[in-house]
Amino acid sequence: MNKRFILKNMLIVSALMNIHYIVAQEQPKEVDTTEVFIGMDDQKIPGNLIQVSNTSNTSATSTVKGKDLVNISSLNITNKLYGQLSGLTVTQGSGEPGNDMAQLLIRGNGSYGNGGYNVAKIFVDGFEVNSNYFSYMNTAEIETISILKDAAALATFGMRGSNGVIWIVTKRGKIGKSTMNIRFNSGIQSAININKPLDSYGYASLYNQAISNDNGGVWSPQYAQADLLAYQQGAGTNVDWYDTALKGTGIYTNGDIAFNGGDENARYNIVFDYGNQKGLYNVAETDSTSNSRFYKLGLRANLDFKAFDIFEAKIDVGGRLQNHKKPNYGTNDLFNDLARYPSNIYPVYDNQEETHFSGTNLYPNNPYGSVNGLGWNSSQARILQGNFVLKEKLDFITKGLYLEESFSFNSYVLSTYNKTKNYGRYMDGALTTTDVPTSIVASGYGSGGMEDWKQAKVTLGYEQSFGKNHITSALGFHHSDFKGDGFFGYKYHYQNFNGRFNYNYDNRYVAELAFSYFGIDAYAPNNRWGLYPAISGAWILSNETFLKESSVFDLLKLRASVGTSGGSDTSVTESLGGFSSNGRYLYQPYYSGSSIGAFYTGNGTPTWQNTLAPLFIANEDVFAEKSLKYNIGLEFGLFDKLNATIDVFLDKRTDVLTLDNSIPSYYGNNYYYSNIGEMTNKGFELSINFSDNLGDFQYAIMGMASYAKNQIDYMAEVPPAYSYNASTGHAFGTPIGLEAAGLYQLSDFNADGSLKKSLPVPTFGEVQPGDIRYKDLDNDGYVDQTDYTAIGKTPFPELTYSFGGDIKYQGIDFSILFQGSHGASVNLLNNWNQTVAFVDNGNAYEIAKGAWAYYPDQGIDTREGATYPRLTTTQNDNNYQSSTYWMKSADYLRIRYMELGYSFSTEGVLSHLNLSKLRVFVNASNFLTWSSLLKDYNLDPETVNGYPALKSITTGVLVDF
Repeated sequence: MNKRFILKNMLIVSALMNIHYIVAQEQPKEVDTTEVFIGMDDQKIPGNLIQVSNTSNTSATSTVKGKDLVNISSLNITNKLYGQLSGLTVTQGSGEPGNDMAQLLIRGNGSYGNGGYNVAKIFVDGFEVNSNYFSYMNTAEIETISILKDAAALATFGMRGSNGVIWIVTKRGKIGKSTMNIRFNSGIQSAININKPLDSYGYASLYNQAISNDNGGVWSPQYAQADLLAYQQGAGTNVDWYDTALKGTGIYTNGDIAFNGGDENARYNIVFDYGNQKGLYNVAETDSTSNSRFYKLGLRANLDFKAFDIFEAKIDVGGRLQNHKKPNYGTNDLFNDLARYPSNIYPVYDNQEETHFSGTNLYPNNPYGSVNGLGWNSSQARILQGNFVLKEKLDFITKGLYLEESFSFNSYVLSTYNKTKNYGRYMDGALTTTDVPTSIVASGYGSGGMEDWKQAKVTLGYEQSFGKNHITSALGFHHSDFKGDGFFGYKYHYQNFNGRFNYNYDNRYVAELAFSYFGIDAYAPNNRWGLYPAISGAWILSNETFLKESSVFDLLKLRASVGTSGGSDTSVTESLGGFSSNGRYLYQPYYSGSSIGAFYTGNGTPTWQNTLAPLFIANEDVFAEKSLKYNIGLEFGLFDKLNATIDVFLDKRTDVLTLDNSIPSYYGNNYYYSNIGEMTNKGFELSINFSDNLGDFQYAIMGMASYAKNQIDYMAEVPPAYSYNASTGHAFGTPIGLEAAGLYQLSDFNADGSLKKSLPVPTFGEVQPGDIRYKDLDNDGYVDQTDYTAIGKTPFPELTYSFGGDIKYQGIDFSILFQGSHGASVNLLNNWNQTVAFVDNGNAYEIAKGAWAYYPDQGIDTREGATYPRLTTTQNDNNYQSSTYWMKSADYLRIRYMELGYSFSTEGVLSHLNLSKLRVFVNASNFLTWSSLLKDYNLDPETVNGYPALKSITTGVLVDF
């Protein structure tokens, strides 16, 4: 873009409007952190353009203080956000150290074009960052975390605002005596839950049923009675691979030290932090082996300066070293092996000296050998962010006018270093695979990725009161320049002209206008800019004459907003040749030499040829999707004890980037993307807290709930045979499959084994008694794809909620938080290795003990109460179709944390030691879970497979000087 043109227009706009010129994501001023829930007092609201009091705020924003996030023992800040912010859905993922980011979603799924979780943009002190920077920030450096949810809060973010914004403000120095705060806690972590397979006896017993079913229902056991007896008596091979490859606990340590102080001319806040977390692998720390381990060292220094009562400057530097080390075997591969390898295949070692790991061609990767015999790999991340801000008060021109310039750089470098070796797989003293034992070999340092992100902002602002009238207004410009790794996204540039005007009359009536004129390099040169306006208002009824002297209402406020924002990122292009364009550069052609362009040639035996083929058909009209957001909110406070906020919202998406399916696939590789999709998302949010005291006894109770439900209005879906086959009209992610009608019984078949003519014929293969029976929805006599319909809820919960409280009595304090979700489904077939027994030489779990079986001579008859189809060792396409049979509720309620602490009196010994506070505490995270999925299938409702999510018990100390 022409920089001279941009500068010229900035100067013209500034001269004409004489109001605050600021970037759409400006850092807020200092925040009063006395409240728990947003909208409860006169706290300054974190904003992206102007800093307003709660009275003047017209937006839907939820905020939590950093000091309230310390109860959950996790180095990853995302795992501390459960139940803390209304409107934010947090779903736990892997618990592996260094790879444990939770899944975040603001106000549910607004667009099918984004693909689900982690689509909200993240800003730290006014500048955009990504999860590399945010995930391992320390709570000691964070003042507040807010989520911005409605048009009033998001309009000025332009194409970065459609899916919400996570807004982080770091701590700054305070005028007064210098202070030093130390916090340290350490403890143990263990798996919330591990779903283990059956032991050798259970496996062999069910295997006999499966092999007999495959033999026409004639009892023909693979394991003799003597084999079963040996397993029962402990004489046969019976290895618990989970207990062998994993250990029960890992060590967690976290600590920080903060220095704060200053005067009117110079202030500082400096934080040093350290974290160390060890995983659950059963492996020693040696030169050739390593447990999973993540540790970090961090430093943040925020400095504020004043000069001549005109100039203000801020210098913020945040740096962090992160090291991640683990066994040289893929985490997913290992947990797939643990899930799939039966207990009786072989012992851990093939010899008494325990020098040769067992292994076969069928089960080559001995799980214990994989974590101990392949070496280790490591990565080290170096992260550095710096913000520089200069502000000039221009009161000599007109009072309340100021100019601010700011610049940010964010550097991320990931380097790798490995030590690798191999181990032999033995059986009866002989190698069974081509793998041979090798010595440990060190590899050179390598690059795992680099990022360089520079941003600049210019601000000219105006704030002034005229009698009962108060104006706070802004215009802004933000330039972002990102360089990283990748094909379509290695460079990422955007510019944002934006403005906001807030008018408050007598602290009763508030009106606000906001806009963004946003341009990004993802689209054709003549089609890169979009305008996103918003309007909002508030009525503070509690300041009206008829309520101002009320002894009941401390606050009663109505607010509403409507406006647009945009979304320039999309996941619908991930099918393009195996990589994603993220919706970028679809206006120009790209080609790939992959198999999508392959064909046969030759007069004799055909020869397979590869050639270049277009990834997609170029479309110069591709642009960002639009989000039209409506929000109505009510805030009230009663008796100076009860505070609550209620919001109702509607998000209408249009121009969703969509693959046009009107061109059949047999015409060739014709991917054509255009802005034709539509989707609607709506819901409500509620947060409430009550606090009081009875003498020395203080208590507080809180609760919040967030509900969001969406519907795909149009997605260019190939017209199905029947309307009920379609995904359109349902929520994004709704599973489509068959409706199960129980299991076939003996009475459903003729004497020759054929299915009775009165029953619809399934088209997924031959069926037998004990197989799953499906409904023929179109009544054509066959069960096929025309009988597909919606069969459950989406993987995304519709309702998330939390409740809890804290009590204090003299020096003793106790707090607890319950958090849960409702309205999500889990498809057990997505957890194939632990659901589908014996197929592809797989394992068997507790779920398979409910299998349909009928062998009366062996005393086996489960026909009446069977909860699982007949067992088989062969592929059974009929039974493992996606259907209601396998869809289960993922609802849960969990105790996210409990903490008990004691604060010593500041008199006596503490005063002589110059201590202003000494507190010791013990806490537990993810302590207890209620879930039908956990109860009935032994599966954690959030982390169904892979490295388990963790629970923790830690003790710690907090010292203030």
